[in-house]
Amino acid sequence: MNTEEPKVEEKKPKQTSILNPFIATPAVFAIFFGAQFLAVFILAGIGLLQGVDPQSLSTWVSGSVQMQALAYLLIVLVGLGLVSALLKLVHTTWKDIGLTKPKTGHILPAVIGYGWYFLIFIALNAAFRYFAPQIDFDQQQVLGFSRDAVGLSLLFIGFCLVILPAFYEEILMRGVFFTGLRSMLPLWATMLLVSVLFGAAHLEWIGENPLNFAAAIDTFALSMVLVYLRETSKSLWPAIFLHGIKNFIAFYLVFVLKIV
Repeated sequence: MNTEEPKVEEKKPKQTSILNPFIATPAVFAIFFGAQFLAVFILAGIGLLQGVDPQSLSTWVSGSVQMQALAYLLIVLVGLGLVSALLKLVHTTWKDIGLTKPKTGHILPAVIGYGWYFLIFIALNAAFRYFAPQIDFDQQQVLGFSRDAVGLSLLFIGFCLVILPAFYEEILMRGVFFTGLRSMLPLWATMLLVSVLFGAAHLEWIGENPLNFAAAIDTFALSMVLVYLRETSKSLWPAIFLHGIKNFIAFYLVFVLKIV
């Protein structure tokens, strides 16, 4: 008769996340710029394999909406791959940074959040117009696509300007960056730092045009609400939905109605 007790497998203790401000801050910068560099490198390789002249690679990409959409998609896919690698290194899951299962209950806070964003933007707009009248609030954002696009091209543009940024930027800013800062900082400090960086990223540093402070103020106001939604819901989805709503309204006004 076998009297040996069955062996019980010992479960390995779950490793605690080490994502903090000192890791999240440089990581977000590295992922943001690294994804763009790697995506350009991949696109250049594809172009060269197809016989495109190296001097004409830029024109080859910008020559069609489809190629521009592919470039945007590659940036997001590479970026998400880098985020995945980072999360493994710091023993953090997608759920830890707020990427939970989406629920219909996440939609209403996003809709209400749009109203709060609009009110905050109006208040900031009025304040800056009074204290910094030199800011050009009529300066248009550089969107990278022709505003005269029609037909199928609008679908590609909408995919690039509405869906991809809402998902990718929220994972980076309100996901990785917010989670890292919030591990050590109070909500008000986290909200301010995330929103300042998010606004600064929309100043449009590259190009001959002056810095777009109007766009930075707009995105700062949006980020304040996005951070609040991330904190209160413990999920990225309300922020993703709000970001998508805001982008869709802007896309519809600029590319469909063409009144902005």
